[in-house]
Amino acid sequence: MHDGIFDFYFCDKCRAYVLDEKKGDAKRGILPNTAVQKLSDNWKCPICGGSSNELRPVTMLDHIMKSEILKPSLSGTRST
Repeated sequence: MHDGIFDFYFCDKCRAYVLDEKKGDAKRGILPNTAVQKLSDNWKCPICGGSSNELRPVTMLDHIMKSEILKPSLSGTRST
C-alpha cells in the first residue's frame, strides 16, 4: 500500500481503471489489502490490457481536481 500514502491506483495507459488496494477487485481475483507491487506479473488492466507497471498512485491533487470537476454549480442561472 505504498507506506499508507496511496490507496488508489489508476491505469496510466487508459486512465479509466482504478484499483482500490483496501477493497481489492474481487471480479479479478485481487484480495482486499493487496499491494499493487504484489500483483502477479501477468496482471492486465481489464479495460485496456495495460500491465501492472502502468498503475500510478492517485495523488491528492488528482482527488482535488476530480472533486472540482464534479462540484455542482452554485448558481443555476447564467449571468448576463
